[in-house]
Amino acid sequence: MKIRSWLEGPCASARLWVQALAIACVCTAPADAATSLSDSLTGFSGDTTEFSLQQSLASAGFDVFSVDGLAEDFTSNPAVVFDGAGAHFGLAYELDGGGGDGGRNYIRTIESDYAFSSFRAEVTIDVDLGLAGSAFQQVFFGMGTGETALFGVPDWSTQNSSTFMAPEPGFIKTWSSSNDVNAWNDNDAVAGLEGNGVHRLQMTYNADSRTIVYSIDINYDGSVFVSDYAAPPLDLNSVSCPDGCGGGTEANLFDEFDGWPLEASSIYFGGDDGVIFRDFAVVIGVPASPDFDGSGRVDGEDFLAWQQFAGVASGATTSQGDANGDGAVGAADLQLWQAQFGQAAQVAALRAAPEPASSLLGLAGIVALARRRRVR
Repeated sequence: MKIRSWLEGPCASARLWVQALAIACVCTAPADAATSLSDSLTGFSGDTTEFSLQQSLASAGFDVFSVDGLAEDFTSNPAVVFDGAGAHFGLAYELDGGGGDGGRNYIRTIESDYAFSSFRAEVTIDVDLGLAGSAFQQVFFGMGTGETALFGVPDWSTQNSSTFMAPEPGFIKTWSSSNDVNAWNDNDAVAGLEGNGVHRLQMTYNADSRTIVYSIDINYDGSVFVSDYAAPPLDLNSVSCPDGCGGGTEANLFDEFDGWPLEASSIYFGGDDGVIFRDFAVVIGVPASPDFDGSGRVDGEDFLAWQQFAGVASGATTSQGDANGDGAVGAADLQLWQAQFGQAAQVAALRAAPEPASSLLGLAGIVALARRRRVR
């Protein structure tokens, strides 16, 4: 069943940016947290070896892990080529006659505090995934340091906290890592995900429960994101260090010295062999929605979902009746269901958001509070 997103699909950079600003006005975040960002990625030209392009990307809120070009021994060329279609990864190395993982690179947001704000991020990919059992172009979309690491996989064996989704022919992999503990998750088969196609990837992160859900809109039409598959929620508590941690446990000794917030939590994307990325957007704060079954409407089925998990105190997901993202299933979630009953989920969520004026007043109060942070 497809799940309609509140994040409007990008048709133009201006449209994305206006939407990001509009939603940001009603979704407050901690004063030191990252902010909303949107860019079509189609307004740049050249490749990432050029200083002028590096400056343009920085002005838009991005950097690139490697600014190198063709290696002297011809074993790699990580340059990302930009044109009106978007960001081409691995194309430069292909044109050099190379193959394999030698063209991999990653674009990251310069802001690196996303692990502390709930957000929804999306990006469109134009890709030939190949057929089942014979993967062709590689795609990665996630949160972490975004370094090209072992096997060209982002952050693999860097000992940094990181997570990503990786669409492959017929299924989607999700991954998380910290302190060189790397966990792959082969999820359910995803019908129709193979060969050439334009798809939209989405990740929805809950900063309170520290869980992330990866979704995909297969054969994306350029309008509203409609989920064809959503991976099971991925628990990131084992790759982060919540406020007050540091004592460590027998199962989690790395909490003594590692994890978020000590390490970067940028949003990154990349790959190789000619995959194209465009229309990136991240919006801080996920509007409360009691569409627990993902039907696109707030109805009686959603009440039954809430009723089944009512009383859960922490760790709950939206599908389990947590409408406001606090990890609990209780009266506040039921009130949101009552207020939005009978409406389309996307419209209801936006209508339920606070007025901009009251949101700004709340933001002013938050700014006055300095969040205590650990440093190395």
